This record gives sequence, C-alpha cells and structure tokens, in this order.
Amino acid sequence: QQTAAFVHVESVDTAAPVLLSTEIGENSILFFLSDEGSGVDYDAVTVAGEDGSSIKPLHFDPLSGCIALPYPACTLHVRIPDLCGNVLRIDLKPQE
Repeated sequence: QQTAAFVHVESVDTAAPVLLSTEIGENSILFFLSDEGSGVDYDAVTVAGEDGSSIKPLHFDPLSGCIALPYPACTLHVRIPDLCGNVLRIDLKPQE
C-alpha cells in the first residue's frame, strides 16, 4: 500500500544576493548588498587574489548590508553567497 503526502511550498530562494551600491574610501571599497530570500551569508564571503591568495573582508555589517574590502592592488575575485548557496561573483580590478 502506498500513501502520498503533499507539502505546500510558499517560496524557493533561487536568486543570488544583489549589489545595491558601492562606495570607494581611501583604502577600501564598500559593497552594499541585499538578499530578499535567505539572506547574505556574510561568514562565507571569500576574496581571492589573482595569485590564489586569500584575503579577508575588512569588516561586514549585516544590519546595513555592507561588506568592506581592501582596495585591490591586483585583480580580486569576490564570492558572496546567500544562506541557500546562491552566489554573487564580482571581479575587482585596480585602476591604472
């Protein structure tokens, strides 16, 4: 004998975080983010240099949606996931 169960799903988070704006400081770049679904996973943000080096964000503030990164001396590959695993990828290149 088989039984069937049905579950109503109200929402599914399939969208990556959104970059709302940026600000450039003396030695840093501020990203302001939003994620209407599960929320940004600030602890899982990764930044890698062209040479494969790992760079930590200077700080982040979940209340304002801000992540501060050091101003790049080389190309940086930024990976910003949400709590469901959707990822915003940003490449930063220094101005010459």
